[in-house]
Amino acid sequence: MKDVTFLSVTVLMIFCLSFFPGLQAQQVTAVYLCQSVMEPGTVPVDITRQFGPDAPKIHAVVIVDGLQQGMVLKGAWVSVDAIDVPNYEIDAVEVRVQESGSGRVHFSLSRPNNGWPAGNYRFDFYVNDQPVTSATFSIGGAATSPPRSAPTPPPAKLPPQVPPQTRPQSQPQPQPQPSNSYTGTYTLNSQGVVLTLVLQQDAQGNVLGSLTSTTGGQFRVEGTLQDGAAVGTCYDQQGGVYFEAHLQGNQLLFTMIEPGANGMPDYTRSRQLVFVRGGAATAPGQMMAPGQPGAYPYPPQGMGQPPMGGNAGIPAPSGQEAYLQGKFCHWSGSSSYATGEYSGYSSTTWAYFDGQGNFTYGSEAAYTGSEGSMYNQSPGGEMGQYRVMGNQVLLYFADGSQGVATVHVRQPDGRITELMYEGDLYAVQLCD
Repeated sequence: MKDVTFLSVTVLMIFCLSFFPGLQAQQVTAVYLCQSVMEPGTVPVDITRQFGPDAPKIHAVVIVDGLQQGMVLKGAWVSVDAIDVPNYEIDAVEVRVQESGSGRVHFSLSRPNNGWPAGNYRFDFYVNDQPVTSATFSIGGAATSPPRSAPTPPPAKLPPQVPPQTRPQSQPQPQPQPSNSYTGTYTLNSQGVVLTLVLQQDAQGNVLGSLTSTTGGQFRVEGTLQDGAAVGTCYDQQGGVYFEAHLQGNQLLFTMIEPGANGMPDYTRSRQLVFVRGGAATAPGQMMAPGQPGAYPYPPQGMGQPPMGGNAGIPAPSGQEAYLQGKFCHWSGSSSYATGEYSGYSSTTWAYFDGQGNFTYGSEAAYTGSEGSMYNQSPGGEMGQYRVMGNQVLLYFADGSQGVATVHVRQPDGRITELMYEGDLYAVQLCD
């Protein structure tokens, strides 16, 4: 029998809750095993299922929605076959939920004094003593054992109308990959700036790679497969964001989501990029200003700005387009009064949605002052198409460019009455 003493094995848990009334069902949205955790935001770093024998700690970050006050959460670390006693529970910790809402649980297991025994391990997560999910990993190069009967559920809040699909090979590859593999090189061309996303998927379902731009930006991408989608983190030395990637034909829909104040993905601050495998041109996405924690490498583009790039295809209607109908406006303005002189400026950007997946857009501006007044209206009738995907509205302009708006207010009957686009509010009421 192996002489193994698990000393200095501690479990550190950071549990943050944000109150969301009305949530009824508990759901694990993601489980990440990683080498370390980056603050702020408790972002998993170096996501992997294979750890070296000298790893100082093994971390697990569990994101849970729909927690109810009084629930008991438990994380347990299990040696599957690293010692002679099979399925030996190394350590576990429990916590009682104090407030209903959504939360994040961070567990870490420290290396024993005599080092890690090589073999297969498992992290188990329980709610009220009921097994909810587990994640297997190995130490010292051992093959990862199959998961238990309670698999990791798919991540929540993914657009339900954009399911992962089998992707055909668009170009010959040096080594043929399965049709549903994320392995490959993807590009996005925007006004002469090229984003390149390189991904490598291994047999254990890890998806690793990099996101670079011709302007010098470099980001690391680390994730795992969950129900056909790749989920994980994208980060540099300045900070990180979450990502969710879906294969859709020849396209890769890559959504970057900033962490909120509670460290969970904040879907109101997300941007979707549409990459094409093998270097073909595609529609651009939007990103936040560079150099900020959780930032993206390119500035956003407003609805009134010239659209960018070219489009590689528009998906079929989702069936939800009827919920978005009518004229939506964004208004901005200023005024001043001094020594009997008055001046004022106002600008309105608008979009009209027909409820069937088509829209037109334009802008109006007016100036009034002591020297007279001026009114300017952009040529009307600029057209595009839109697709409603859950709480996201994909905008496809006639020249092939693309934008993404987020649903801000939805009525009880499903109608959308307010949108957020690049930080600006567009609402039916603002057109009055």
